[in-house]
Amino acid sequence: MMIALSAALAEAGWTPLPYDRQLTTLSNVAVAALFTLAVTNARVQALLAYPALLFFGFISYPLYLVHENMMVAMISKTGQQMPSVHNILMPVLPMAAVVGLGWLVAAYIEPWVREQIRMPYNRFCVLVGATLSKKPALIDKKS
Repeated sequence: MMIALSAALAEAGWTPLPYDRQLTTLSNVAVAALFTLAVTNARVQALLAYPALLFFGFISYPLYLVHENMMVAMISKTGQQMPSVHNILMPVLPMAAVVGLGWLVAAYIEPWVREQIRMPYNRFCVLVGATLSKKPALIDKKS
């Protein structure tokens, strides 16, 4: 915790900061504290174990990869096709589509691709006498 907080404070430097940099420093300290509490505090761990947060954590990487270009394009097309929709509601359908795609990639496509890569890699390992790649073990909820 001390290293994370020190890094967050050191990023700001040791001189008086303008207001926007103070907010950045405060944000860095808050993130360092949240990560520390997520490891050390059972209440924060329970808070971070909500199903919605776990779902978005599960789809976060595929979502990160596809969201920007798809969202911009779909919001633009939605605005052209449905000009009567209020601007605040314009991204709702594109957001749902991108989240759905992220889930499909994380739940089905990524495991399939991983297995397709693992098979030839394991055959190569057998040829050269190296250690085989194993499927990751599922986390046991009881432990």
